Amino acid sequence: MTLNQALKEDGFRKIVQSWWQSLDSNRGQRAELRRARSRTEVYVSPAYRNGLAEKLASYQFDETDLERLALAAGVLANARTLRKGHFAAVFAREGKGTPVMRDVRFRKLLAIGDNEYDELYRMLVRFVGMCGGAASLGGLIRHTMYWNDEARMNWAREYYPNRTKA
Repeated sequence: MTLNQALKEDGFRKIVQSWWQSLDSNRGQRAELRRARSRTEVYVSPAYRNGLAEKLASYQFDETDLERLALAAGVLANARTLRKGHFAAVFAREGKGTPVMRDVRFRKLLAIGDNEYDELYRMLVRFVGMCGGAASLGGLIRHTMYWNDEARMNWAREYYPNRTKA
């Protein structure tokens, strides 16, 4: 099964959410993942390989899918709470700073080029901090697997209708 197919299953999302919740009782794994500065560092960390990747073993993902999932896992490890909806909408509503500054920061996210996953990772971790430690599974996994024009347009469609006006 591919990661794209798994994303459509409730069981997959439940496993990811259960893993995220387990980080509360496994502070060492959370700390290791929070120290990661790139998707690659998350991917090679024992906390990821022995944590989420192991819990998803029944899906028999190939290494490329596990590499793609590492970005979202690292961002989630920095979150203290999960919100419903798309992460772009969470940032639009809960992000710190004025609406104008949030908009500037969001446009910087959209300016990150195709396949610049380490820069995307760093920006999304910052967004979690700007949202007071909140993140959302919605859009985070699906639309960071392939960072391209389609993904950026999806994030924009979720962000702009939900932002507070200046």
